[in-house]
Amino acid sequence: MALFEEKYLTIHHNEDVQCIHMQWTGFATTENYKYGMNTGLEKVKEKHVSKWLADMANMGAISPNDQKWTNEDWFPRLLEAGIRTAAVVMSKDVFNQLAVKKIGKDMTDNSYTMHFFDDLEEAKDWLKDFEPQNS
Repeated sequence: MALFEEKYLTIHHNEDVQCIHMQWTGFATTENYKYGMNTGLEKVKEKHVSKWLADMANMGAISPNDQKWTNEDWFPRLLEAGIRTAAVVMSKDVFNQLAVKKIGKDMTDNSYTMHFFDDLEEAKDWLKDFEPQNS
């Protein structure tokens, strides 16, 4: 059952993996992107999970301003909420791929692990089995 559903995004709580699963389904305006990301963050807090699954296979480009907002505003709040691991299914859109890789590269928090996939099932399997290293 979906926790949130709009034409650009569906958010699920995947109980098998114990994660919030964000399934993007096209282009999201800045307003929709931020609303969707913030809603996902609220679901993390509600469900008390430490894992994040971002399925961006069908997502369009992410603007440079949205990339900056994600790194500077949203990611610190996500980490504060307890997320430590993310699996990202890469978009077919080359501009989205570049943006997501830049966002991942700009992350400097060592308590957070992000891994990229081309296949949703591989991403779920990895996330389900991943155990963070204690520092």
